[in-house]
Amino acid sequence: MGRQRLRLIFKMAIHRPADALGTVVIALVLVIACASLSGFISAYSHAIQRGAQSSFGAYSQQVNGNEDVAIFMRSLQDKGEAVATSYSRQNLLKTNTKKATSADVTMLSGAGDLGVLVAGRYPDKPGELSVSREVAKRLQAKPGDYL
Repeated sequence: MGRQRLRLIFKMAIHRPADALGTVVIALVLVIACASLSGFISAYSHAIQRGAQSSFGAYSQQVNGNEDVAIFMRSLQDKGEAVATSYSRQNLLKTNTKKATSADVTMLSGAGDLGVLVAGRYPDKPGELSVSREVAKRLQAKPGDYL
């Protein structure tokens, strides 16, 4: 901004303080509104990303095909470059209690980051599993329990 324009702004502020204050207030309201909208959009985008990851994981492709494709995918799986996913409905029983529930179960052939982890860690050894909050609540289970 040029010096002449700055002088004009200062003169207006001195001679018409109510108008100058109103302009500053309007500018601040607009800045706050834009910042709030930006924060909302960021939070919404993050929620969408977490929802997609909880449904689909961080996997880039889903492959279907004939026996040749299955053989190729098994070779990728053996090298740790692919993870097979299987879905089923199962009954779960907590060891040493009478607590049981049925749930949709997703089984992975290797380590995967399917879902949003709330407590504990992602299962990485054979026989380990993670459960939803609702299943954990029904079974009164916590990280480290045996099912």
